[in-house]
Amino acid sequence: MEGLYGKRELKRDGQLAVALVKPGGGWIHRVVQKTTNVAPDYAKTKVSIDFTVPEDFEGNWAPITFLPKWPPLTDFDFRDQDDKPVPLLTSKQNQHLDRALFRALLDSIDPALLQCAAVKEAVKTITSRAPNDTQVALDSLADHLRPIASRDENVKFAVELGSLLAGCSFLCVPIAEKDRGRRQIYSLSYTTWTDNAAGVLTRIVRSMAWYEPPEYLPLIHMGKDSNFHLSVQAPPSLKMRELVPKFFAVGDSLGEDEDAEVTFTAYVSEVPGSTRRPINALYVSGERPLVADVGIRLAVSRSQVIAPAIVASTLIACLTTVCALAHNTFDHEDAIEPVVTVLTVVPALISILLASQLRETFVRWKALGVQLVSMASGLVPLIMALLLIRCSVDPEDEPAIGLSTAWELCATISWVLVGLLLITQVPAVLRRLGRFGSWLAKPFRRGKVQAGA
Repeated sequence: MEGLYGKRELKRDGQLAVALVKPGGGWIHRVVQKTTNVAPDYAKTKVSIDFTVPEDFEGNWAPITFLPKWPPLTDFDFRDQDDKPVPLLTSKQNQHLDRALFRALLDSIDPALLQCAAVKEAVKTITSRAPNDTQVALDSLADHLRPIASRDENVKFAVELGSLLAGCSFLCVPIAEKDRGRRQIYSLSYTTWTDNAAGVLTRIVRSMAWYEPPEYLPLIHMGKDSNFHLSVQAPPSLKMRELVPKFFAVGDSLGEDEDAEVTFTAYVSEVPGSTRRPINALYVSGERPLVADVGIRLAVSRSQVIAPAIVASTLIACLTTVCALAHNTFDHEDAIEPVVTVLTVVPALISILLASQLRETFVRWKALGVQLVSMASGLVPLIMALLLIRCSVDPEDEPAIGLSTAWELCATISWVLVGLLLITQVPAVLRRLGRFGSWLAKPFRRGKVQAGA
């Protein structure tokens, strides 16, 4: 066991693994990742990695992907193609291998780099500290690599790898003699915090579709040049409106003051029509940077959540309006019990039907604003029923503005709540009208092009 996990052996394996992590290796054929939100701010990730370790590789450990240092991973499961658990290195052992690999990469670029105490300290900090404590070390490393950026194409890759190692560690698999040159598929799954926390008020506004910024997920498993398949599954009653990768030219910052976002030669394709399905998918091939995110925009489904909420609130508003008008035309004293029953039971049934669409905790948290408005709509008939019971018990205890006026006010509030839900859908209607206008204009634009040809 010491031959696999000893500090000296791990340093040797890290030095040998440099040839595997450099761009253009081609030994990792394909990476498939599926991510699903399972709770507010928590996501379940499943990854399968198809690879063939080169026959001439002499190390005992091969880095096949990365794992985040923070936040902590839960429900972690790592298995080989025979569905057997794969042994893992400890955090300390991973630090030895990561540091040896990174030092070997810098040594292959320019041996003089490791003679500098600042570079050695930067490498140590990047591979051992928490992500929040590594920015100074990354800046120091970039400053020392900038003068030689034009001499070696691996300089940019070293900056990218350092930026990724600041927040991640290599996930390595043990390599036996029989594994060299043999194609294998390993799989791992884990749950992690997505770090997209927002306040209650912010969540209410977003769930009402007033403002829906994308939530970003680091693509730490994408790799440098292997085929990468990403699928993100939206929970029921939620719709995925956008799934867009965002590449960062961290290596290009060697010639600039700040990191730059650029377009790479990577080919990115989206499954046609996937935004109308529960699963949205991306396919990435070609060379790209190691540092990348994917922007995911999840919004409450209009057909499954917002539309039923509008219908329920409208029915309740109609009920309150009818009761308010009926109160002015006949006396309720002889029918207090039926009226109270209608004002309490009907909203309760409507609310139950709406709540059936929000069974999952994550969906309920995402639809918080819609739920609050629907709850307020359901409370209005209950208030009317309480006012009626109060006046029937003690006619002198009538509201100062009168029962009729109070009921009319309640009916007005019900319609205001309906209008609030409708206003939130104005941007969506305008977008639909814009797409419809573009569709109508297609024949005219096509005819114009043909005439010009």
